[in-house]
Amino acid sequence: MGGLREIAAPFVVAVPSGARVRTRLRVSAADAAVLRAAGRHLGSLASADLAARCREGQDKLLLSQLGTVTLCQ
Repeated sequence: MGGLREIAAPFVVAVPSGARVRTRLRVSAADAAVLRAAGRHLGSLASADLAARCREGQDKLLLSQLGTVTLCQ
């Protein structure tokens, strides 16, 4: 029972059957302000996370160039 499995014949799949819904929220000015503030806050968190990951990657690259750390490829 060892060895590789047999490759199946190629086939075509059906087109996606989902529906796309586009709509706009109709919110009050106060709700819009809250949504904007939440968006800014979440954006700043994502930006800080990305910056930290980039710094971490640069640190690892610098250390690997110095020969103290080897990176997996």
